[in-house]
Amino acid sequence: MDRDKYDKQLMRWVKNHYWDSLEKDKDLILRHLRTFAVSEESDRIKELEAEVERLKAILYEYQL
Repeated sequence: MDRDKYDKQLMRWVKNHYWDSLEKDKDLILRHLRTFAVSEESDRIKELEAEVERLKAILYEYQL
């Protein structure tokens, strides 16, 4: 499986499993991302962490 497709599936999994608790469980989500990421030291993990931050911002927006 190519990395982009894998990362998209990973982010879909995060959204499906953690959307409602994104704010309070951010650290847990990042641990899961690191666990399932192709390579811990890859730049991709930084991109995935940025995506979690983006999702967190969206969550804040909808709570207003």
